[in-house]
Amino acid sequence: MLNFGARIGICSAIGLAWAAAQQPSRVPADPAAAVEDLEQRSGQMAKTWLQSADARTRAWGAYLALRDQLTVLSPELLAILGAYTVDGTPAGTLEKDEHDALIPVLDALIQFGGDVPVADAARIYGQFPAQSLILLSRSSQDVTDVLLDIFEREAPNPGWLAAGNLLAAREGRGFAAAVLQTMTVHAVVYVQSPGGPGYGRGGSSCCGLGIPVQPKAGWPPAGSYNLAQCGNAGAVLLAGGTDPAYYLRSVNAFYPSTPATCMCHPDPDVARQHYLNTLLSIPAENPLIRVEVSHSIQWQAPEAYRSELMGFVREQQDIFAAAARKLAAAGLLAGDEIQSARPKLAIEIWDQRVSQETPLPVLAGVGGNVTFTHTAGGQSGT
Repeated sequence: MLNFGARIGICSAIGLAWAAAQQPSRVPADPAAAVEDLEQRSGQMAKTWLQSADARTRAWGAYLALRDQLTVLSPELLAILGAYTVDGTPAGTLEKDEHDALIPVLDALIQFGGDVPVADAARIYGQFPAQSLILLSRSSQDVTDVLLDIFEREAPNPGWLAAGNLLAAREGRGFAAAVLQTMTVHAVVYVQSPGGPGYGRGGSSCCGLGIPVQPKAGWPPAGSYNLAQCGNAGAVLLAGGTDPAYYLRSVNAFYPSTPATCMCHPDPDVARQHYLNTLLSIPAENPLIRVEVSHSIQWQAPEAYRSELMGFVREQQDIFAAAARKLAAAGLLAGDEIQSARPKLAIEIWDQRVSQETPLPVLAGVGGNVTFTHTAGGQSGT
């Protein structure tokens, strides 16, 4: 049993605790000053973290800068982007961390809306195509050459539509020539016995890439950007036009190593057909150059076939030349481009004759931009 003194001590302690509980919680004398002090400490912490040699620490610094809208730290963010090394070799753990640390940095720069040097925005296109194009689209500098380079790259190239739309809107120099030189007119020539039928054709494409399902442990959430060439829910317009280009932003800690895309995209040649009309302010339903055409030849004899096929080729070449002249008259083609800027003409010949004992003659001397493939009895060949 506790003695009298011990009992008195316990009672006193309980009394003091009860009295303390009844006191109001301590609050800052001036909440505004307290918040200002908190913001200053947050800003200093973010700045220190952004200058760290550790990739994960820099990622947290960029996260904090964006969370607290610390636009004053834009120079630090730009310095990280400027120092980022783009290397085509397979990434190890350290290189992957450096790559991932740039994701929140780019997110902050995009959300802040400031200007980014063109060279830095262009340099990251291979690893961050959506972020690169968003930054280029907002640049106050001349980005024509960079956009042309993206537009003319070989497929698969997720940014060609956005780059083309941006160039079309700005009527960038060299764009009309690039459209003509990268365009292919697909022609189907049906060779039929007298009274034979014709056929149509068409197609579409849609593709996409997934993202990891596990977040990166210990890393902050950050905005990832994916190009989306269809108007998905939540999509943001990147570059308008007859075939608009969009992007999607998703905030998570997945840190994908491969840029994802959601591209129910238009046929590239159809988009180029639209670009020519846009440049000349012609309605889309009246193409300057139609990229899908067909022609039927009723088989009579080799010379008649050769003559009619050659006439079809000349007709298409005349359309190409007329388009070049119109573009030149509008100041969209330079003098040396008027003759050289021509689409490719890919002619697929379908031999649908009942009797194919007489082979179809080969057409020669039709121009370097013309190619032929032949289909007969379900077999194709050149």
